[in-house]
Amino acid sequence: MKNIVLIGGSKGIGRSLIELLLETNKIYVFSRTSEGLPQHSNLVYQMFDATKDSLASVNLPDQIHGLGIVTGK
Repeated sequence: MKNIVLIGGSKGIGRSLIELLLETNKIYVFSRTSEGLPQHSNLVYQMFDATKDSLASVNLPDQIHGLGIVTGK
């Protein structure tokens, strides 16, 4: 199982990526909202606002196999 980190992944393209990758990967989602995210043992959500917060404040996995940064604009 690979660790995939998505920043801003709770809607749109990020949400679609979660749906595609969730069954076979551990997905770490860092976004302002968790609304609409699926409840799944392979999904880890942490509140994160890329305009205010530092990545130093989040709990990243020891090993990252994929990184996606999704913006709404």
